[in-house]
Amino acid sequence: MEDELSDLFSNFPSLNEEEIKAISKSIIVRAVKKGTILLKEGDISKECYSVLKGCVRKYYIKDGEEKTTAFFTEGEAAASFSSYINQSP
Repeated sequence: MEDELSDLFSNFPSLNEEEIKAISKSIIVRAVKKGTILLKEGDISKECYSVLKGCVRKYYIKDGEEKTTAFFTEGEAAASFSSYINQSP
């Protein structure tokens, strides 16, 4: 997991070693199984994610059909940023 975190931090060249260590201490790394729903419609986003390994799909359901709106891959942040920032569904 350390290699994946190093890859993630390489996206932020302005961070120095001390800042990286401080951020690393506060990060919670967890693995989720394929098919895990991170945020359901109507919920308020309380977390932001960074994809260290794998892929996250963002979608909504309309008329019983899944409509994919985005894919987040390794090294990218995955979240409903508007929900997280505004603390609204």
